[in-house]
Amino acid sequence: MRNVLNVLGWLFLLVALVIGGRELLEFLDHGRHPMATVQDLWVHVAPGSFSAVQSGFRALPFPTFWDGLFRALVVAMPALVMFSVLAVVLLLAARLGRMEDTAAIRRARRRRSSRLG
Repeated sequence: MRNVLNVLGWLFLLVALVIGGRELLEFLDHGRHPMATVQDLWVHVAPGSFSAVQSGFRALPFPTFWDGLFRALVVAMPALVMFSVLAVVLLLAARLGRMEDTAAIRRARRRRSSRLG
């Protein structure tokens, strides 16, 4: 599981770097800095699915809550920030999982050595 988290974290970090590079080139070429939102990327990659997901959120219980959450995270959130935060969270989760595995291995070795000695 931690390998999956690690790969996804690095993948999201790569996406964030690509988005950051694209925005830097936009700034250098045109002198303006339009922060691309997650919605902009989503509509560019899969245009038909965006409205379907919005409709799906409205079908959930408490549609105003989900609609507000969707707007805050997808429509208004800059893509660079969103993918960077996701990458850091996933990489930290993978790191914490690795630390727990290492601690469990050490405990097992101590138990084994205490039985032998």
